[in-house]
Amino acid sequence: MNFTDEEIRIKVAEACGEETVFNLHPNYPEDLNACAEFEAKLTDEEKASYVMRLNASHPTSDIFYPDQSERGFNNKLAREVFGLVSATARQRCVAYLKTKGLIP
Repeated sequence: MNFTDEEIRIKVAEACGEETVFNLHPNYPEDLNACAEFEAKLTDEEKASYVMRLNASHPTSDIFYPDQSERGFNNKLAREVFGLVSATARQRCVAYLKTKGLIP
């Protein structure tokens, strides 16, 4: 199911315990700093689930990195770490909501 950025913004705000007030929440799907706020509140167990879900949002196969040897991505771990650190705010929001069990 695809959610709009506005739907994601509201769901993340609610998951963070914020009251639902139109346009008063951070723009989570576009703001990495806002994402850092909810990431800091994850439990250790949630962090493991979040990382797995976030990593799943990035392709790590050779199909998507055909020039991996030239770029230095010559092992799976490097590609996975790069996928995590380069995740967009929207990808982080979706992984967070899935971790919290709020979206499928």
